[in-house]
Formats: sequence, structure tokens, C-alpha cells
Amino acid sequence: MIAADDKSIKNEIDRLEGLAAALRHVLEHGMPTADDLRDQGAPIIDKWEFGTRPKTVLEGEIYGHPDRSIYGLGVTSGLCLINTELGVARTLSRWYRLGKRLVHTPPISIEDLK
Repeated sequence: MIAADDKSIKNEIDRLEGLAAALRHVLEHGMPTADDLRDQGAPIIDKWEFGTRPKTVLEGEIYGHPDRSIYGLGVTSGLCLINTELGVARTLSRWYRLGKRLVHTPPISIEDLK
């Protein structure tokens, strides 16, 4: 998720436009070779392995989603931008209007019940 300031948004646009350009290039010309990437100054990653990183998402009751099978409790794609004051959020795939935020109450301990 990025901050909702102009600089952060512009940086994210540049990053995503770079990805889109690379994907278009692969579609039109095929995958680049390691030699192609060396000539372009791409870094090397050595002793690599696959890993995962969690992505922030919104969870809640979803209504009015264009995919009619998504109705009720659901999870969005990765959260890219949010402004709670305006009540809006942008995920990788679409904009959402924010309804009420779920407020979690602290768990009750045995001591609290005495």
C-alpha cells in the first residue's frame, strides 16, 4: 500500500508503467535473455529462492461487486491506496467505497470476569 501523497503516487505510477512496458515487450518479442538484461544493467540475484510477502487487503462484507459471485464476506485484492476520511480505497483491481469500519473489542480474560 502506498501513502496518499503526490510523490508516493507518482513513484507507484512509474513502477507500474515500467512493469506494463516490460510485459508488453515480452508479449511482443518474447522473454529477454540474461545477456540482454546484462547489457541493460539489470542486477544479479545469487543464491536465490522463492519467498512470499504478505500483502495488505481489505476484508469485510462486499456488496455491488461486478462479479456477482462475490457477495457478502470477502477479501479484496492487494490494497494500493486508501483515504478513510473520504471513504475510498483502491485495490489492484478496482475502487471501493468504504462503509463502517469493523471495531474489534479486546478479548475478555478470566480476570475480567471475577
